[in-house]
Amino acid sequence: MPHPHDHHPHDHPLHDHHHWDEPPAVVQKKTEEIETYLGGSKKLRRLCHFAFHAGPYHRRTSTGVIAGLAMYLARLIGRQNNYEADGPAIGVEFHVPPHLRGRSNRDSASFKLPTRLLTDVFGAEELNEVVDALVDGPPHDGAANLVLMTLLESIYDSLNDTDKQEMIDE
Repeated sequence: MPHPHDHHPHDHPLHDHHHWDEPPAVVQKKTEEIETYLGGSKKLRRLCHFAFHAGPYHRRTSTGVIAGLAMYLARLIGRQNNYEADGPAIGVEFHVPPHLRGRSNRDSASFKLPTRLLTDVFGAEELNEVVDALVDGPPHDGAANLVLMTLLESIYDSLNDTDKQEMIDE
């Protein structure tokens, strides 16, 4: 019987990808839909670009899958394209890698992280710590977390206050 450490998970054919490979076509199509869904502003489209086109293959692909699921749920409850959070938000800044700078050639970009859901779940006194946890690390990880939080916020915004209170009371 082979030793458990003899099997390397990356030896599987599904893991035979390079850092620069594009995600599978189905995920690529879904990320384009997410960019449209969140496409209300140039900044959100840029954030999606960071999340889905930068960083390791596994991160871009898994973010695309999870964001696609969140967008599907948002649409099920009635959200349409061009969602923009209109509630409280905190500005966060990311380093922009040279290959993603485009014409502006700026080395940083700032985005708004919606905070209504985070505050309701974790409390106002923990908000800064929770935000730090979401944006700490490589810029593509922070961008992916911001895209996911924006999608979750769109779902949360779609629930009316009565539904929210009923869920909390249960």
